[in-house]
Amino acid sequence: MKFLVLAALQIDSVLKLLEIIIWPATLFVIILLFRKQFKDAMERLGSFKADATGISMSFEPKLDAAKKIFSALKPEGTAKSAVSLHESTSFTGSPQEQLRQIKTELHNSLVELAEEANINPSGNSTAALNRELADRSIVKKDSYHLIEALLDVISAAPPSITQSQVSEIKQMYNSI
Repeated sequence: MKFLVLAALQIDSVLKLLEIIIWPATLFVIILLFRKQFKDAMERLGSFKADATGISMSFEPKLDAAKKIFSALKPEGTAKSAVSLHESTSFTGSPQEQLRQIKTELHNSLVELAEEANINPSGNSTAALNRELADRSIVKKDSYHLIEALLDVISAAPPSITQSQVSEIKQMYNSI
């Protein structure tokens, strides 16, 4: 009888321990399984600051990294006769609307290049089209990296993006 009571207490203790550790263990397993996605999401956030005024996130590091890529691959002295991926366009509206217009125009330019090269662009994302065109040497390797950096910055842009940040992105876009 004493043995049954002791066994019941042990089972009860084990169940209580499981109740306590099940959620932290579940969270750990989820983070472990989706660590790449969590890492990518954290990288897209840029910098993260929490202080007395609240929490703020900035994508400035992402924008700075893209500007470095552009300055390394597209020096200021690029010839004016160099071939451009698109015609220079002015974008209007809010900063977010301007980013959407840039992304749409970039996608349309890549679709046009793909169609000229007899590549079916339907169903392909802008990044996939860029990769396909680079693989077939239709888009130069440097242009591929510039477009990739530009798409990365546009996708990381927060809703609070400023007009000056959009102007920097436009400048990068117009240099491709």
